[in-house]
Amino acid sequence: MEVDGDRIRCDGAAVGFTPVVLDGLEITWGRDDYMAHSRPGTAGFAVVDRSRTWADRISARTVLGREVTIGWSLPGEADQICFRGRVTAATAMPHGKAGQWVIDFTAAARDADLGNILAAPETWPQETMIVRANRIADMAVPAKIDEFYFFPGSVNINCWPLDVGGRDLRKLTEEFYYSMGDTFSYLPDQDVCRHLFRRAYAVGVHFTYIAGDAIYLFPTSTQYDGVTYHGIAFPGCSTTTDDPALSAGPNSVLTRCEVTWKDSTAGFNDWTTVAEIPAGDTYGRRTLTFDSWIDDGIHIDPMIAEVLARAEHEGAAPRHPPVTLDTGRTGGFLTVAQARALTLAGETQAAAYVSGSQFAAWTPDHHPVFAIIGGTIRHTGGHWRITARLSTIWRTNAVTPMRWNQLVSWMWWERPDDFKLAKSVSWTDFRYFDDPTVYNPA
Repeated sequence: MEVDGDRIRCDGAAVGFTPVVLDGLEITWGRDDYMAHSRPGTAGFAVVDRSRTWADRISARTVLGREVTIGWSLPGEADQICFRGRVTAATAMPHGKAGQWVIDFTAAARDADLGNILAAPETWPQETMIVRANRIADMAVPAKIDEFYFFPGSVNINCWPLDVGGRDLRKLTEEFYYSMGDTFSYLPDQDVCRHLFRRAYAVGVHFTYIAGDAIYLFPTSTQYDGVTYHGIAFPGCSTTTDDPALSAGPNSVLTRCEVTWKDSTAGFNDWTTVAEIPAGDTYGRRTLTFDSWIDDGIHIDPMIAEVLARAEHEGAAPRHPPVTLDTGRTGGFLTVAQARALTLAGETQAAAYVSGSQFAAWTPDHHPVFAIIGGTIRHTGGHWRITARLSTIWRTNAVTPMRWNQLVSWMWWERPDDFKLAKSVSWTDFRYFDDPTVYNPA
């Protein structure tokens, strides 16, 4: 934990002579709906201080706006950054011994600053998407976000002239990504914003041997735009949910998309392009409307078709309830890669698999392969408690269910050593993978 570049101690023995972080860190991040942009994350934490360090800083008004970095380290591994942002609020109150105070901090992630950066009174000319991305990155210098990555296939697509005078950078960034039918998330470990590509692709599921434990089911790693995102396992017997219900709601089940844009071949006149599902309005109309900066129909048509397909397939699937993994129950994370993925306050292209899920068993045609689109990261009582909101990944690869005699002969359901299936692997899970190989952790 660092505030304004100063690392705050985490050990109780230091309370008498330096500020110490109290137990109870909580980071909230992400989005509730698959079609929405991620909201800026927030972090809450408390510091106990007998040294008057924070009394002096609050008196000197050197607290609000100061940078906050939260992460963890492990011997032999690169440090993990979970959160980057700025202090937005601090309250102090006396606590316990004379002269001892507790300061509660709230911080907002760096992308929250985008809403406070206003564009100069100017019109951006007709130009390519990559030029627009560079303009956004230049404006974002006060927020200290390095880059804004987007779909590589859109780099040379032209945009129509845009009057940006007085508009805030957050709205401009959202419009930029939605112009290509995408949403985005700020990633504190990379210190960049990345687009969230439509998740309809082949996702493998395979056995992974965890030495000293058992054999679990993991989704394959995803490689996209030069970055590898390792698969995440949620063993059903090790997770809980506070909301044990599948759900389907009109916010994600769309029947029609309407995009407004300016056509460069017709003097930049306004046009509206419409796409709807084959059933049309038979079961009612639920419409998504948005603007695109793209200035020609050649690129508008496939873009809106992708947005509608995303809503028709991934968005329309029954929504699995949020799942919670508590390392106080499990004794830790299964792998370092899983720890990194689950303690990151940002959405990536990583796939997650929930084994032994009764919700998947009840709707077996919907494979339990998901994206984590938001949640809460807590550290309390010396352990992590991760709650993840899930959204379906539409697997494009056909899967022939496995048979028992196709598995390696030394792997049993139950045996005294660790060459056995984890308790969370169920018969239902055999519907979702066709690779009998047992892999080492990524």
